[in-house]
Amino acid sequence: MDYSKQHDHAAIKSILKNCRLVATPKQEKSAYILIGCIAIACALLIVGCIEDAFGSESPGIPGNVAVQCLLGEARSHGYDGMVLVAEVLRNRGNTKGMYGCNVKITDKEMAYMTIKGIIAEAHLAWLDSADSNITDGALYFRQPNEKIQPWHQIETYRHKNHIFYKEVKK
Repeated sequence: MDYSKQHDHAAIKSILKNCRLVATPKQEKSAYILIGCIAIACALLIVGCIEDAFGSESPGIPGNVAVQCLLGEARSHGYDGMVLVAEVLRNRGNTKGMYGCNVKITDKEMAYMTIKGIIAEAHLAWLDSADSNITDGALYFRQPNEKIQPWHQIETYRHKNHIFYKEVKK
């Protein structure tokens, strides 16, 4: 057991002792799970308050839907990649054709992303995309190995393994 686990274990034992509770190992595990759930709930509450305070809505896309799309589409791309995808969502004004919006995320994945701060990054990326235009109004993106579609008209930006496009104004 490493130091941080020993420290956490000792802290929970201390809490239980101070509450005059004696816990079995199974009950201690339940206490860990409960504390983890409380931490997740607090993080989500804080992010929700930030959204309420600063506004995260885009016409047609509620913030919670946008964050779900970012997690499905760009969770492995880091904060910068999520901001770029969030810009595309805002520029489109809807989630139509966005693969990540239909990705089912398991409870286990959500717990992992919460612990790693990925959900908080997605919320922040959505908020920050309201004031950014790195992709210069892009409506689409693709990977270099994907077929170029008719709507991939003007390349506006490249980020790692993604190319961003906008349409020609008529």
